[in-house]
Amino acid sequence: MPSAANHLANQHDQPILIHEVIDSHDRVSRLYARATQTRDGLIHWELTRTFSGSSNPDMHRVACQLTLPREAIRALRDQFDLPGMHILQFAFSSDPGADHLKPYRFKPNSVVYTGTHDNDTTIGWFSGGAAGATTRTPTALDDERSFLLRYLGTDGQEINWDLIRLALASVADLAIIPLQDLLGLGAAARMNTPSRESGNWCWRYQAAQLTPEICQRLGEMTMTYGRHLSRRVPVLST
Repeated sequence: MPSAANHLANQHDQPILIHEVIDSHDRVSRLYARATQTRDGLIHWELTRTFSGSSNPDMHRVACQLTLPREAIRALRDQFDLPGMHILQFAFSSDPGADHLKPYRFKPNSVVYTGTHDNDTTIGWFSGGAAGATTRTPTALDDERSFLLRYLGTDGQEINWDLIRLALASVADLAIIPLQDLLGLGAAARMNTPSRESGNWCWRYQAAQLTPEICQRLGEMTMTYGRHLSRRVPVLST
C-alpha cells in the first residue's frame, strides 16, 4: 500500500504553498514544498522560499499544518526540522483527531497559540461566538466547554487567562498570545473571519487598555514558566 508521502508526491506535480506572510510594508514571503519520488522509491522533499518586495532574505518562517495527508505533512516538517503549529482552540473538541493537538503531545520545536487572527478570541470561542461565526452545534459546544474546564481544572471565569497559562506552561519553544486575549475581549474584537467579504481586520486597541496590571500578570506568568530564559526560537534557516 503506498504511503501518505507517496500519495502526496504522486498527487502534486506543482510546489505546495506551505506558508505565506505579508508584512506591514506589503512585502510577501512564501514557502513552498515539492515532493518527488526517487528511483529507489524514496520521497525527496524540496523547499523553496520566494520573496516579493523584500531586501531581507533572513525572515523567519513557521510551517503551518495544512489539510494534506497528516503523515505526509509531518514527514515534511520533521525532515526539515520545521516547527509544528498548535492552536489550543482546536484541541478540545470531541473529534478523535484532536488528541494530538493537546499540550501533552507537544514537542519543543513548535509554536503554540491560544488562537490566531483567523480564530475568534478565546472568550468569544468559549462562549459560542457571534451568530453565524461557528459551525459547532449547541451540544458540541457544551461538550467542548465541559471537557476544557475538566482539563484545566478551572471554572472558566477567566478562560482567556486559563488558556494563556496553558500555552506558556507548555513545552513549545514559542508561545504567541493575541492581544485580544490579554485584554479579555469577546467576539466583537475578532480580527478576521475567513471567507467573510467585509468587516475584517478592523479591530484596534487603545494604549490605555494595556494596563500595568495586565503587564504585571503576563510578566509573572512569563517568569513562572521560564519564558524569560533563553530558548530555541523556531526558525527555518536559509
